Amino acid sequence: MRISNKILMALASLLFSISVCAQKQDGELGSWFVYTFNSDFDNSLWGINGDIQYRNWNVTGLTQQLLIRGGGHFTPKNSRFKFTLGYAYISSHYRDNGEFKNSENRIYQEIRYPSKLGERLYLVQRVRIEQRFIQNENFRTRFRYSLGIDLPLNHRLLIKNTWFVSFYDEVFFNGQKEISDTENVDIFDRNRLYLSLGYVFSAHLKMSLGFLNQVTTETNKNQLTLTVAHTF
Repeated sequence: MRISNKILMALASLLFSISVCAQKQDGELGSWFVYTFNSDFDNSLWGINGDIQYRNWNVTGLTQQLLIRGGGHFTPKNSRFKFTLGYAYISSHYRDNGEFKNSENRIYQEIRYPSKLGERLYLVQRVRIEQRFIQNENFRTRFRYSLGIDLPLNHRLLIKNTWFVSFYDEVFFNGQKEISDTENVDIFDRNRLYLSLGYVFSAHLKMSLGFLNQVTTETNKNQLTLTVAHTF
């Protein structure tokens, strides 16, 4: 068996085993719709990137969150590292009726490092630090680390007309435990595990349909995801 097939089977098995446990705790399947964008300015080390996410508690449209995020990035000359400073706005909604709950303004800094393993595996590591201003809560910080893998299936490179599999795992840690006068949280915030099948339409556009499992200290929930990635 080729090594790429072995990796694919291992990732699918890992995600399936975790999702089965999640279904035992929360049978309601959610949905996330994600648009990401990235642009490097011509003849410059600078650019912009970000994403817009619409998240539902269920598949049919009970709003969970709306997230709008974007920032400017800098890539040093002859380096793979990409440094970003950005801002995000998030509105959260109640689970029982989808009505507005609270809003969050967030400043974040991140370092992204892409690399390649062998001829087919594209890896991206990311460290993100967030300063969170959540309505009716104390100032909070959070630390995130993610590892993402893209595996082309019918070509060796992620070029036009390529099918690919994406996997990532991201872990979140809170910087403070006391978030209000009456509420505390754990240092561990959540973990996200994701697997999807995608297609490269062009050098500027990719789309993928996937499955995400999110585990927090209180919940364990599955999400269907549709992601459009736009480079311009």
